[in-house]
Amino acid sequence: MSQPLLIFDGDCGFCRRWIAYWQILTEGRVTYAAYQAVADQHPQIPRAEFENSVWLVEQTPAGKKTITRAAEAVVRALAVNAVSKPYLRWPFALYQRMPGMKYLMEFAYNRVAKNRVFFSRATSLLWGESIEPVRYEGTRALFLRGMGLVYFAAFASFAVQAQAIIGPRGIFPSGLSSGAVTALWAAGMGAAFLILVNHFTRVALLSAWLAYLAVVQYGQVFFQFQWDALLLEMGFFSLILAHSRGEPSRLAVWLLRWVLFKVVFFSGWVKLASGDPTWSDLTALKYHFETQPLPTWVGWWVHQLPLSVLKWGTVAMFFVELLLPLLFFLPRRARFFAAIVTVLLQCAIGLTGNYGFFGLEVCVLSLLLLDDQWIREHWGEQRLRGLKGPTLSLGQRPAHTWVLVLALGSAVLGQRFGLPWVQSYGVFAVMTQQRAELVIEGSLSGAPNSTDWAPYEFRWKPGDLKRRPGFVPFHMPRVDWQLWFAALGGLDQNGWVLQVARRILEGAPEVLNLFEKTPFGGRAPQALRVVQYPYQMTSPNEREATQQWWKRGEPRLYLPAVTLRNSIGAPD
Repeated sequence: MSQPLLIFDGDCGFCRRWIAYWQILTEGRVTYAAYQAVADQHPQIPRAEFENSVWLVEQTPAGKKTITRAAEAVVRALAVNAVSKPYLRWPFALYQRMPGMKYLMEFAYNRVAKNRVFFSRATSLLWGESIEPVRYEGTRALFLRGMGLVYFAAFASFAVQAQAIIGPRGIFPSGLSSGAVTALWAAGMGAAFLILVNHFTRVALLSAWLAYLAVVQYGQVFFQFQWDALLLEMGFFSLILAHSRGEPSRLAVWLLRWVLFKVVFFSGWVKLASGDPTWSDLTALKYHFETQPLPTWVGWWVHQLPLSVLKWGTVAMFFVELLLPLLFFLPRRARFFAAIVTVLLQCAIGLTGNYGFFGLEVCVLSLLLLDDQWIREHWGEQRLRGLKGPTLSLGQRPAHTWVLVLALGSAVLGQRFGLPWVQSYGVFAVMTQQRAELVIEGSLSGAPNSTDWAPYEFRWKPGDLKRRPGFVPFHMPRVDWQLWFAALGGLDQNGWVLQVARRILEGAPEVLNLFEKTPFGGRAPQALRVVQYPYQMTSPNEREATQQWWKRGEPRLYLPAVTLRNSIGAPD
């Protein structure tokens, strides 16, 4: 039996461009010919009709010819190579079996055929001058190295505060020994390094994911941020992405794009859905840079901008977060544009505030909006070939088997640890309009009317009025961040503050290492209290006169003076 023959208009540049693309997809299983060369061999087809649509001529084993045209001809021709590329079977299956799909496809085909000039320009705009099947081998390699970087940043950040949070003398003792806590973050960093250098990649990805799952479980309230859930979700789908040899699973690519869509789109959606008037009247940025958890000195300067400029910034933010994500699922040039703008937004956020490795996660996810052709065009063929796929397979079973195993494993772990695997993301749904800061103070005398109260200065959160807000890229200082949330509520909602007080009164070095400055020359205080102040950023004139970046109002007691025995209880 001869091969199917697809006949097209050879004088149509738009047609030639897409025929070249289909030739690659069908891998020699379909013959393509311009009607100008073969029309005489098919007199049963009116010559004028060749200019209106493509025609597919197929021959059955009995020698009978089957002729189809337009959309049906296209989907039948592509389905010829469904054995090599199973996804090519779906358009034909939908055409045949889904009610109404036949008419929808034919209508769309006719609209395109009658407006070839417009769609030719649209093709150039969305795909570029050449169309070729999208490949993601090099892109996957970049993404997985990015995952290694994210994991490394997350575990390195955890390492410097692990003993203070979950160590034997930490705020929430995990039951692990000091050595076991060290082994946990060391194993995570080691696995992250192996992912970065592409050695034992699949095993390292699984190890890093399980290690971070344990960190989230042990860290309790300090590891319930959205970026922790995001890292687990990214890491889980990365296991599927890294499974196959050669071209990665399109399912995994699309799942990770969906994760990116959720992060960006819902960040904008929750702001509108909350009903907060500061978002609807575009005044939210008037408060944001001053009241965000850990601002930078760049954020201080941006806070001084006129309200009209900040309103336009809000409009731009809504454009990027609500409209741009729709481009994530469009052809390559639209995706590339979306990737660039998404990364630029994360850079702007990182310049004005400290959000740990959250921005890095979004940037790494944005890599999957690129493809191998982009790498070839911008870095060259040699570098693309140098991006090798993941090493050391977990086995040679079919990909769907491993998807099933991982899905069952995640369900068990999710039930055990209560982790949300399908989560929508979105921060600052309701804008905080006034900043409150908690300042921890100690006293050596411990007397009821003591006057020797002195502050414990954290490394990153605002405290000292003259200290310039700094940058702490990729690091997530958990206690600094959690104190921002604690200031929004009361002590009854944040009992862990008492645990911090206890460890300071005990003189636990693990917790004291969280501070940049401690009073009393390292001696443990007899009493401790937490004071809440309203904080505001100074104006440029005020800063010039006082050398202060902040000003604060009258204090109120958040945690009245406590000692080890009379209010907190006996030490462990």
